[in-house]
Amino acid sequence: APLTLVFCPDSSLAQIRETVDPEILFYAEYPYFSSVSPSLLRHFRESALYILETRALGSDSLVVEAASNDGYMLRNFVEQGIRVQGIDPAKAPAQAAQEAGIPTLCTFFGQDLALQMRQEGTVADVFLANNVLAHVADTNGFVEGISILLKDKGVAVIEVPYVKELIDHCEFDTIYHEHFSYLSFYTVRKA
Repeated sequence: APLTLVFCPDSSLAQIRETVDPEILFYAEYPYFSSVSPSLLRHFRESALYILETRALGSDSLVVEAASNDGYMLRNFVEQGIRVQGIDPAKAPAQAAQEAGIPTLCTFFGQDLALQMRQEGTVADVFLANNVLAHVADTNGFVEGISILLKDKGVAVIEVPYVKELIDHCEFDTIYHEHFSYLSFYTVRKA
């Protein structure tokens, strides 16, 4: 598939023009497992510990993560007795998470799934979306899904590729079909 990066000077949004079917990108044998990176594990453990420290979570709390991969972050909450729910469309990482005791739905997250989960009584104290928002073609539907699933005083923690880092460090190797967009603070604030 062609790969064309475009930039909008009005919104400071950089994105690729082409969209590849997510069923092709995140196929059953999807080879990426987050747990193979020690630096990634450290980063997300620190993030989880910060959330645990600042959100006063307990055994009745629920942390939901979209694109939870092999459970690399959610296991930090499980260790503390916090209920979790992973969501990941890639079969191999989702299965690895399930085998590690991380409840994981093997599907894509979006507004429809959030509505279904809410109707079933699932509401989240914390919703995690680490390096997934850039993978979503329907950003508005994804973000709406987060708002549907969160409790009134819940919090969403979202991490995205930052366009400034891409430019400053010439990170051209992060431009590929899984990443639709590269956000700036200005873009997020304007949305």
